[in-house]
Amino acid sequence: MELFDRQARPLPAEALIVEAVSRYQNVGDQRGLADAYRTYGLFFRSRTLALANYAAHYRAKGFLDQAATYDGRYVRALYYLHLAEGILVTIDAADLLSNVYFHIGDVSVLSGDNSAACHYYAMSAKSQGEFRVTHPGRLSAGELANFDTAIASAQSHAGC
Repeated sequence: MELFDRQARPLPAEALIVEAVSRYQNVGDQRGLADAYRTYGLFFRSRTLALANYAAHYRAKGFLDQAATYDGRYVRALYYLHLAEGILVTIDAADLLSNVYFHIGDVSVLSGDNSAACHYYAMSAKSQGEFRVTHPGRLSAGELANFDTAIASAQSHAGC
């Protein structure tokens, strides 16, 4: 995310994400693969892709994921986030699953589906609650408060 969101360098970021997906698949690292899929979903959701020069580039040349299109990038973001979700549910990783649900909610808002966003924000809160119960003390009070504030703000924005 550093490359595509903070440094506005999506071209090398996508190449590194694709490489990470391949490596995690090859070694059978399910948590790593889920995180790589999550990151690819966040890549397709990134505001950096809306910058004029990148929008023009991706419209003309496409993405490394040949199934993705510039105008369909939110659909592709959801695709990768759901791939991550499927793995995380299987390996019982409530901490990362909560994050994935939150981002599915965000992409749903960007796609104009606030009903789905509300569902996934609730799933995020539920998953985070499960993580808090199974891993007490793992998150600081500040981290817990930040998560709760972020969920409440996102739900308010979506009209939940």
